[in-house]
Amino acid sequence: MSLIAEISLSSPLMEATAGAVPETTFRMEDLQLVEDGPAKYLFWAEGGDLGRLDAALTVDPTVASFTCLTALSDRRLYRVSFTGEMKTRMTYLDAAANDIVYLEMRSTHQRTRIRARVPTRAALREYVETCQGKGIDLQVESLYRTDEGGAFPQYGLTEPQRAALIAAHEAGYFDPDRGATLADIAADLGISRQALAGRLRRGHRQLIEATLR
Repeated sequence: MSLIAEISLSSPLMEATAGAVPETTFRMEDLQLVEDGPAKYLFWAEGGDLGRLDAALTVDPTVASFTCLTALSDRRLYRVSFTGEMKTRMTYLDAAANDIVYLEMRSTHQRTRIRARVPTRAALREYVETCQGKGIDLQVESLYRTDEGGAFPQYGLTEPQRAALIAAHEAGYFDPDRGATLADIAADLGISRQALAGRLRRGHRQLIEATLR
């Protein structure tokens, strides 16, 4: 049993682009964040005047660079790198810090809507308060339980904690000679070093509480 949150927010990312093509919807395909590199966003653009997208992205102040990876008759796949300043404004970083996983994200010129898996109500509350503290207009529209995915009841691990522990183990992080660094593993997972360290710490604590106490 896990919690699913439906969230809406007003994001400064690609705001100018969305305003230039108001009938276009942007659907997240992937989001890649590494500690020392640019934030890369892969998305499908659907509907509206797709012919105006390149020009809009070129002058968008939040976009450092972009590439159209696939162009179909009714949609296009883009990869965008955001400016360094915008990386700090991304709500994804705050979600990752609280083990919240974005399952789906769609944006228009009006709002960005996110469906996310949430480990606890406390984690969601901290995420919301952090985002609102940054001046981001974020609202939780609904919160419900689902039997699909979520925590691992035998140990109480969340999916992000389990994935982090497995990735670190497979990379040899726990071996005496440290086959990989936190930065290496974080890059493979597409999260920051700090987020990975937090997941490992919380995962270890939960495993100890579930098996040794």
